[in-house]
Amino acid sequence: MLNEGSTETGVAWPADRAAAYVALGCWRGMPLGSLLWQWAGRSGDRIAVVDGDVRLSYRDLAAGSDALAERLAGLGLGRGDRVLLQLPNCWEFVVVTLACFRLGVAPVMMLPAHREYELASIGAHVRAKAVIVPDRWRDFDHEQLAHRVVEQWDTPATVMVVGDPVRATSVGLRALMTPDGDAGSRRRRLDERAPASSDVALFLLSGGTTGVPKIIGRTHDDYEYNIRCCVDACAFDAETVYLTVLPAGHNFPLANPGILGTLYAGGRVVLVPSPRPEVVFAAIEQERVTATSAVPAVALRWVAAVGAHDLSSLRF
Repeated sequence: MLNEGSTETGVAWPADRAAAYVALGCWRGMPLGSLLWQWAGRSGDRIAVVDGDVRLSYRDLAAGSDALAERLAGLGLGRGDRVLLQLPNCWEFVVVTLACFRLGVAPVMMLPAHREYELASIGAHVRAKAVIVPDRWRDFDHEQLAHRVVEQWDTPATVMVVGDPVRATSVGLRALMTPDGDAGSRRRRLDERAPASSDVALFLLSGGTTGVPKIIGRTHDDYEYNIRCCVDACAFDAETVYLTVLPAGHNFPLANPGILGTLYAGGRVVLVPSPRPEVVFAAIEQERVTATSAVPAVALRWVAAVGAHDLSSLRF
């Protein structure tokens, strides 16, 4: 949907087409980061994100994302910069993504399975100023990999780690997500430096099977429209409980309508680290999940393993 726009490192939409979309009401001039406090004002203490024992309200999500956004700015990141975002399905993925939107930094949605070849090539292409990784994931040292990658680039970049970084030159992100001080003042400062809605909001990866994945730029304008249309088509609302099973950086679980669509509708996002039936079914039962998304191979595994599990809350 609307993939013709900002591609590679940010080719602008043709002016006549952009004007037509505005005139039709498709594009509303809203940077994605501006939605955060709209959601918090509407849903407040309702739970927005669930990851194991972590439960974030909409207000928590807005405050934490703002705190991180301002601290990333203090580390030298700003509007128009690009970062590689390689995190598994976790609550930090949501906060980091929204903080980037708030600041005007475009995350490149790398997948947890990507290694040196993909990270080094894509990072050099977009001139990434940071790499955001877990410390370890499934017994693999992502922090070490990230440092090896940034050493190959012509321009300096920071390794930012979700977890317990072991290198003095890494930046630990969890502490930067903790709100302090005057949230209202911070909100106003970030509102004043908000990106233009025509800016690139994020870069997705193509689904090609050969060579380095191509990157697909999406603007705030067209991605907000994408999310809104998907929410309407799937009838997501405040009672929606969406289970994120596929890697969150894919367009499908991220915004079709996925994580962002669920938050847009006022529902609850549940993140699980694995598509294994026992993990998925336990989450569906516990959180009364109403919707999820999966590729056919994963869905077939679920069908074969249903057994006596109570999946009655699922709508689709």
